[in-house]
Amino acid sequence: LHAHGTPRFSTLQYLDKLLKDMAAHVFACTEREATNLGRFVAETLRLLHTWKSSRAVYDKECKSQPGFSVKPAAAQQSRATYEQYVTVVFKWYNKLAKHFVTALESKEYMEVRNALHVLIKLVSYFPAMKRLATLIEKRVTKIQQEESREGGRE
Repeated sequence: LHAHGTPRFSTLQYLDKLLKDMAAHVFACTEREATNLGRFVAETLRLLHTWKSSRAVYDKECKSQPGFSVKPAAAQQSRATYEQYVTVVFKWYNKLAKHFVTALESKEYMEVRNALHVLIKLVSYFPAMKRLATLIEKRVTKIQQEESREGGRE
């Protein structure tokens, strides 16, 4: 829809909703669905990464698209700048990290397992910042230690 410049389709709002609701998606999945969700989100993050890689790429692939309007009602006048886009991507990455850390801290076995399935698929694109990687890595290490002490849950 983005590439076709579909009128009244907001790429930014779609991405915002998808990434901000990740905790609910992970919680509601079966293991197989979590793996497939991970593939889907990885592809989405690949696009975000590509568009964020340089101003030239952003200008070519996003700036002129109606999906990058800040205010959909005024689509022609208010497109997101490259700087605004980079800022919102930073916020999305932080929100994703928070969701995954929370899921990994859950007492629900399947939520933890699903979060791990999704994270495995995202490893090429997320976490993109060292601080976020450290937060997630600490939680995964804690899970590993708990599992080895308990002898596994299964």
